[in-house]
This record gives sequence, structure tokens and C-alpha cells, in this order.
Amino acid sequence: MTRVRILAIVHPWQSSQEERHQFLGTVKRLAQDAPVEVWSFTGQTHPGAIADHIVQSQGPSLDATQPLLVVLPTGTEGETIAAHIAARLGGVSLGRCRSLAVDAEGVTATRAAFGGRVTLALRSDARITCATLRPQSVPTAEAHVPDATEIVLQAAYPYPVEAVPSGSGQPRVEGASIVVSGGRGMGGPEGFEWLSRIASALGAGLGGSLPAVDAGWVPVAHQVGQSGKFVSPRVYFAVAVSGTPQHLAGIGPDTRILALNNDPSASIFSRCDIAVEGDWREILPLLTQELERALPRP
Repeated sequence: MTRVRILAIVHPWQSSQEERHQFLGTVKRLAQDAPVEVWSFTGQTHPGAIADHIVQSQGPSLDATQPLLVVLPTGTEGETIAAHIAARLGGVSLGRCRSLAVDAEGVTATRAAFGGRVTLALRSDARITCATLRPQSVPTAEAHVPDATEIVLQAAYPYPVEAVPSGSGQPRVEGASIVVSGGRGMGGPEGFEWLSRIASALGAGLGGSLPAVDAGWVPVAHQVGQSGKFVSPRVYFAVAVSGTPQHLAGIGPDTRILALNNDPSASIFSRCDIAVEGDWREILPLLTQELERALPRP
């Protein structure tokens, strides 16, 4: 029987109930016989305030005979909280994990490295271990997730922050059920205007590869990949994306990929479920026209 107890953290930046459900279902499955507690943070807060609350509440009760695993959703906010907690309590932060497991000795994990070309096997027997975890699809038979304790925090950022509306009305890529994404092969920002219209018609999130973000064609908040966002939509529409390991590492294993590329040797064609060879300049305007005509605005 494991000695490890698990604390799962739900934070305000998870943008959909489906995303939360998948995360908590994944935590439940890894727990097996380990005790699980779920804290759901709400209110006007920031990652540092959430980390402060966890440190102050869990720090005094840490016990080497029953280590604590703090699990958070993969993403910038979750990784920031995990790093804060581990640093302040002398623990270990395992980073963005593909899998986690607990046993009598502690915590084991796997994590991608070098753009997804290498998988690291990690183990921690620290008093407190923090990790972010990619959610997996939860079978209906395992749909029940642990009850959550709601914690409302009202804490201002310790530095000036200005909220700037996106203006697109599109969901964040992390929680979207469909993601429309473009890569280096778009050749410029014009192609992303078509992708944005398609995303709006479908109620999808708009994503981009690292080269597209570096070129300034799409904001960094939309970057998908090893160094960007991890997404697990039902469908990922990749346009002019070559399919490097770094980019594919940011897409969930259960996601169905539809790829459009004019290069028949593009790596993404070996990973996708549906492959379309063609020029986006010819196909996207026609697709946009049909979607905007056929679908009501979400």
C-alpha cells in the first residue's frame, strides 16, 4: 500500500468543465489506493497567491512517513505554482509529466525531453513532490471524480496587470474541443486571418507552431508544442505544420489530427488521422466560405 497522499489542484485558468473533468479523472486513476484531496481555487487571484495558500496550509503538516504529491494541470499557471511550492518547502518539482504513479516508495513519472525525442523516467522520495500532468480521456465507467473543496481567494497581483480582451471570442487553446493551427508553411499573417475565421465558425481555439509565433504571425499565448501549450482537443486541424517532434509533443495522444500540407513528405502525415495534400491558399478560402454559410455563429 502506498504511503503517498495526493493533493489535486484545480485553478481558475482551466477554461472548461471538460478540461477539469479529464484532469481530475486522470488523477483518480493514478491514485489507486492513495488518499486524494481536491482543492478548487476560484476568485480574482494569481499563481503566487495559490502557492502561498498551499505552502501555509500544507507546510506545517508535512511528514516524511507520508509524503505529499501535489498535482496540477499542465500549463504555465500550473507549472508556476508547482515550482513555487517545491522551492519554498524544499521539495521536488518534476515539471510537465506525461504520466505519474505512486507506490510504497514514492512517486515515479515520465516526461518528454529534447523536443519529444527522449522520454525521461523520474523518481522522487521527497517529503513533497509537485508535478503538472497532462489529462487523459476518462472512460464513462470511470467518470466519477473526487469531490472538491472550493477555496475562494481575492489577491491582487504583486505587480501591475492590465487585462486585454482578445477580441476574437475564441476559446483558449488549452480547453478547446477543436483547435485550428498554422505553421511555418503559412508564409505570413494572411493565412492566419483565414484560420481565425475558420476557428470562429467552429467555436475552436486558434493555435500556431513555434516558427509561426517567432515570426509574429500569431501571439505567443496561442503557441502549441513542447515549449508552448499542451492541448488535448477532440480534433486538431493542422495547416502547413510540418510535424516536428517539438510541436507534436504539445498534442494529446487521444486527439484526432487533420493535416493540410502541400508537402507530401511532411512528417505530420505519418502521425495524422486524415491527410490532405494541397495548397492552403486554394483550400482555406473555400472551406471558410462553406463553414460561414452552413454554421450559425457560436
